[in-house]
Amino acid sequence: MNSKNNSSENKSWPWGIALFYTFFVLALLGAWYFSSLHKPDLVEKDYYRQSIRYQKTIDAINNTRALKEPPVIQYDTQQHNLLVKLPQTFQKKSVSGTLHFFRPSDSGLDFSKPFQPDSSGRMIVPIPQLYKGKWKVRLYWRADSTHYYFEKILVI
Repeated sequence: MNSKNNSSENKSWPWGIALFYTFFVLALLGAWYFSSLHKPDLVEKDYYRQSIRYQKTIDAINNTRALKEPPVIQYDTQQHNLLVKLPQTFQKKSVSGTLHFFRPSDSGLDFSKPFQPDSSGRMIVPIPQLYKGKWKVRLYWRADSTHYYFEKILVI
């Protein structure tokens, strides 16, 4: 009677192992497929050149910190405008620069605009194409041969 019980035992364990390995391979293929859909954006394309130029940015940051009051960058959600206002020390001075809009999640949305404030040190920049999310607004400007840099994070 023992011999009959041994021959009629459940022999489905090989199918269980085969199913386990099949699901494991399918999970690996699924993970590979979904990871191939993710595009890893670089923050900057030329890291080496950026690192060499960064000392100038550090000097510009220090020049901005030495000001009595920082610049103001405000986003108007109703008008889709960005107000940039420099401190009073820049009124009636020749100022020029660049506003760089940096989107950390998608480098394809990055763009720049020239910064040329009026005699009161203000500039209103129309930006209707700004997508909702996190943006870094980087303001580089020059006045009287001195460079300045200011950065503000906006969440729209």
